[in-house]
Amino acid sequence: MRITMSNDFATLFARPNQPLSQHLNNVSILATEFAMKCGMAEILLTAGFFHDLGKVSNEFQVKLQNETDERIPHSIYGAKKVYENLRIAPPIADMLANIIAMHHGRLHDYISPSGDTPLIDELENTQLLPDFPDAPEADATLLWKTFQKR
Repeated sequence: MRITMSNDFATLFARPNQPLSQHLNNVSILATEFAMKCGMAEILLTAGFFHDLGKVSNEFQVKLQNETDERIPHSIYGAKKVYENLRIAPPIADMLANIIAMHHGRLHDYISPSGDTPLIDELENTQLLPDFPDAPEADATLLWKTFQKR
């Protein structure tokens, strides 16, 4: 997939007539409300912010403008961003990357019976999308402290 970007995160959409930033915020709030019951609010807040980050790609934005039903892979890009940002906390990085990468499907095995690591292989072979000054960032220190309290 060729990645080209708008210069302004605020001009991108998640769905027709729904700004991407609004969608990411809404999902984060909802995920946090569910997660508060099990003490995982900060972790799922982060998952909500990154789950559709791949929708910043030009291909996805063109799909929305043309109102096609074409499937554009997008979840792996947010998973990759979180995985890279949270390398200091490997259990959290792996868990969040899996949640984000598979939010439209099934979870990957971290390791298969044959020793393959499908999720890690896909993350390592996916390019990072360019950063936006106003795009969400994962706070590894906060998430690690939260995880250690469990």
